[in-house]
Amino acid sequence: MQAVYRVVVQRKEGANAEATSLKEELINNLKIKELTELDIANIYDIEGMTEEQVKNFTSVLAEPMVDKVTVGEFNKRADKQYI
Repeated sequence: MQAVYRVVVQRKEGANAEATSLKEELINNLKIKELTELDIANIYDIEGMTEEQVKNFTSVLAEPMVDKVTVGEFNKRADKQYI
């Protein structure tokens, strides 16, 4: 069984204009005044590559200057608890 790697890409603080804009929309349009923080993440599950290949491939999925990337082995069993 091949490993599945999960890559999470998020904008670095100060470069997350989309999240800031969405947060303001939610506060103003839906009146969610309690919302203090919002992050947007793109999540990719990659199969058929080694961990080293996945780490090298992250430059395709993210912009190094403005994104932070987290790579880890995907655990299907742990993920199912959130469904």
